[in-house]
Amino acid sequence: LRRPPGPRRSAAALAGARRLLGDAPPWMSAGGRAVLVAAALVLAWALGDAWLPGGVPAGIVLQGAIQGALVALTAMGLVLVYRAARFLNFSQAAIGGIAASLAELAVLGWHLDFWLALAIGLVAAGLVGAAVDATVVRRLQGAPRLVVTVATIGLLQVLSVANGYVPDLAGNLRLGTAFTTPVGGHYTVGGVVFTGNDTAALVAVPLVVGALWWFLSRTETGTAVRAVADSPERAGLLGIPVRRVSAVVWVVAAVLSGLGTILTSAIDHPAVGLPLTPEDLFPALAAFVLAGFDSLPGAAAWSLVIGVVDAAVYWAYRDATYADVVIFVLVAVAVAARRRQVARVDDGGLGEFVAAREVPPVPRAVAALPAVRFGRRVAVAAAVAAAALVPLAMSASQMDVLTAVPVYAILGLSLVVLTGWAGQISLGQFAFAGVGAIVTGVLVVHARADLFLALAAAVAACALVAVVVGGTAVRLPGLALAAVTMAFAVAVSDWLLSGSYFPFLNPQQVPRPVLFGRFPMGVGSPVAFYELCLVMLVVSVLVVRNLRRSRAGRAIVAVRDNARGAAAYGIDPRRARLVALAVAGGLAGLAGGLYLVELGGLGSGGLTTSDSLTVFVMVVIGGLTSPLGAIAGAVVFEGIVYLLAPQLQQLATGAGVLVFLMFLPEGIGGVAARARAAAVRAVAWLRHLDLGPLVAAGGRARPAREEGVVA
Repeated sequence: LRRPPGPRRSAAALAGARRLLGDAPPWMSAGGRAVLVAAALVLAWALGDAWLPGGVPAGIVLQGAIQGALVALTAMGLVLVYRAARFLNFSQAAIGGIAASLAELAVLGWHLDFWLALAIGLVAAGLVGAAVDATVVRRLQGAPRLVVTVATIGLLQVLSVANGYVPDLAGNLRLGTAFTTPVGGHYTVGGVVFTGNDTAALVAVPLVVGALWWFLSRTETGTAVRAVADSPERAGLLGIPVRRVSAVVWVVAAVLSGLGTILTSAIDHPAVGLPLTPEDLFPALAAFVLAGFDSLPGAAAWSLVIGVVDAAVYWAYRDATYADVVIFVLVAVAVAARRRQVARVDDGGLGEFVAAREVPPVPRAVAALPAVRFGRRVAVAAAVAAAALVPLAMSASQMDVLTAVPVYAILGLSLVVLTGWAGQISLGQFAFAGVGAIVTGVLVVHARADLFLALAAAVAACALVAVVVGGTAVRLPGLALAAVTMAFAVAVSDWLLSGSYFPFLNPQQVPRPVLFGRFPMGVGSPVAFYELCLVMLVVSVLVVRNLRRSRAGRAIVAVRDNARGAAAYGIDPRRARLVALAVAGGLAGLAGGLYLVELGGLGSGGLTTSDSLTVFVMVVIGGLTSPLGAIAGAVVFEGIVYLLAPQLQQLATGAGVLVFLMFLPEGIGGVAARARAAAVRAVAWLRHLDLGPLVAAGGRARPAREEGVVA
């Protein structure tokens, strides 16, 4: 940590950091942490034993505590990164997955000792963390925290693809050999058999947590980490190298996740190179949210509670899906009950989390020119004609891909309203679309309702659900809504959209109707259904465009940019965000209804949490603030789906979002806006219009010759 001119400056910086943090141990005393963990476990055991059929044996509690302890390592890594940089690292579990795959490969493919394999996995995790910090985080250091958060989603996809190639590093894997720790023995508690792998986890996790506590409270580097977590600006003024500390945080967080995932692999014995999904992060993310985003002991305690709940629910029902529903309820209640606490480094209502640049309108002086008006009409007519006529020359398989473009574009428009304009991050938008699919399917199949009536009901139902689910989190800044919607997406995809639990809500076959008794939408008429989806997209664009021009739309954007300033002018920030939630939910419901009819039924696959993250990445690539960007993102995404294999699709979207965020953060829509701005300047120069005083003159431009200036 020492910086020139010598150690005196470093010592002074650390002394200032200690004064900044106070003399108390970090976050909570050791006794307080022990009491919190014990109370959480006793409470979870008591509630499960009282409510679940058959009670909860002691062995199930111990099994859940072991699972929760391993999850706690990943959850604490999330807390460390969030405290240091105030964003959510969605690749946290994926980094641990890479470490576990390499450790398994070293044992099963390279025939190495377990301890050497463990070292290889932890070193690989640390190197991945350091590489992420040196490339992505350093490059996006001054970007809004939304940008860095989305970048970690791209990292998750890239790491998942890389994990699929790990088995290729060995000639042959000993598939009959299990990846286990060298700790032997077994014992039985409450009818549950435990092995040496469980013992290794019981011993390793407390040691690691104690080492982390010692590192943060007793070392100079740990003190610097705490100072940067409290206030990076003040820590930098004290002389602490903030960038170096960030690298340390990423390495420590990556190693924690790597150790937790390696020990979990020794217990569960997964196959090498399995895909890494957002569901892998869900238990740690829930503990992270329940702990208030920034409490290490809270994350550890809630991880234990979640582990016990998961094990107890599975013991009672032999189905882990119900545990996802319980965890979603816990997350929603915790966020709704949490008081609004804004720290110095939090988003204090000044638009620091989502800083989106709006595409400026064409100046009225330029837009009123006959040539410009004629050119705009020709461009719009050409685009509509191309969208309507090109399908006539396409095959049936190509039509399936093309029909998905307007559906995904409508879903992208919902994120433009909610994230681009309202500044609220939703990572469960496809879950709201799933609710719309349920409503549409029930009305079309069981009630024999008209398709337009079913779609209208889906829009209304999803708007209501979005307000109810999102209303618990819109009071809080930052990542509260993202966490709640992701938990909602897991619960919906695993439970509500499963035909095993609700066959009535998930009809296997949804026939395409005949509109007005004359226009068949069946499989034999793919162009007709595509035209219907295209009309719905045009209607959605008009709705979104009119919303942006209305007072409600201007209030939504004002709250995004400066909630405090908007409130001073009489705007209710919570009401504005609820309006955005309702509109976004309605659009998602419309997209979900069309998606269901297009597929003819969701089938057994349903909609996954990865679908919601993919849609979010799609909109970021297209442009978060532009309806045109949402459409462009849908075109690019469906083009990737059509041209590339599934594994390469994930690599293309993940790497694509990283490239766009690091070099073109405004997306395709931003590139189009720059081209339009250049065309506006060219037209103004040719017409000798001075665009400088447009803002002061209310959009009225005067010939530049009168002022002696050429624009």
